[in-house]
Amino acid sequence: MQHKILKFEMAEHEAVMNVWWTGVLLKKMSGWFFRDRPVSPAQFNILMLLTYAEKPLTQREVSDRLLVDQSNVTGLVERMAKAGLIRRGDVPGDRRCVLLETTELGRRLVTEIEPEYLDLIRSLVRKFSPGELRLLNDFMVRLQAEAVQVEPALEDGRK
Repeated sequence: MQHKILKFEMAEHEAVMNVWWTGVLLKKMSGWFFRDRPVSPAQFNILMLLTYAEKPLTQREVSDRLLVDQSNVTGLVERMAKAGLIRRGDVPGDRRCVLLETTELGRRLVTEIEPEYLDLIRSLVRKFSPGELRLLNDFMVRLQAEAVQVEPALEDGRK
């Protein structure tokens, strides 16, 4: 579904809008995929991150890595801990920090859901060659880096 209704005067605007629309579609697909599963897309992302991390992560690290506001992570973590999906632990010497890791139940959910999730991802990118995927990844990383540079100015109300 390509948006041909809008005419773009600038190729830059068209490129950013195509990234935006793709993100919207991917978010919708994620909602459909997780609709009948025991975790939400956000909870699954946290489970995946913690499952494959080399060590327990702090809430701040989870927030930073997933580009999610820390206040949103706090609520998710609370619900996930109550559901027995993750375990919270103390950071020696820092009572403000909380370490997070998956429980056996959380790892089992990842093991159950991940194969079908990866099949969906493969189906989305099946028409891209390995070289095109490398280029797409490179382009997205570069665009994200620019967005990170612009974000503080937008937060402060500057342009």
